[in-house]
Amino acid sequence: MSDFTANTNVASASQKSIFSTFGLLVEGIAKGFRAHRAYIELNSKSDRQLAEMGLTRADVAVTAAKPLFT
Repeated sequence: MSDFTANTNVASASQKSIFSTFGLLVEGIAKGFRAHRAYIELNSKSDRQLAEMGLTRADVAVTAAKPLFT
């Protein structure tokens, strides 16, 4: 294998690592935005509406932080 080919493969692995890390960062930010939107929506409900959903005001933050699908 020539030096050029070896250097190209190293660069590709390095780039994949950077893109993978960036993807995880973007995914984490997106999860945070979804949790915040869920919190805002649930927090805007009345205590009666929350009770109809089986929640209390104290449950709002915990419920909003849970993933929608597991």
